[in-house]
Amino acid sequence: LPMFRSSRHGKFVETNMALQQLTGYSADELLGLGPRDLTDPEDAETARPVIDRLWNGEANRIDLQFRLNRADGHQLWVTTSASLARTRSSACRLRAR
Repeated sequence: LPMFRSSRHGKFVETNMALQQLTGYSADELLGLGPRDLTDPEDAETARPVIDRLWNGEANRIDLQFRLNRADGHQLWVTTSASLARTRSSACRLRAR
């Protein structure tokens, strides 16, 4: 099951092997990117208000469907669920699968 954690700034802080295989990017390459970088621009604009609701505490969990841009240039339709996870430093991080 592809999973990741990202910062409030929109960058991946942790990815698993399943996400790396799905996207075609290595763990190191993904750490320089964020979910928005892998999302079709049209879908990213549609998803932004939904994701903001999660970050702002207006939702506990969100479900999204979007086109994922793979490293090889192909696109895949994916469905994801996301929720916030608190870290030890009390910072929130987006966790999606």
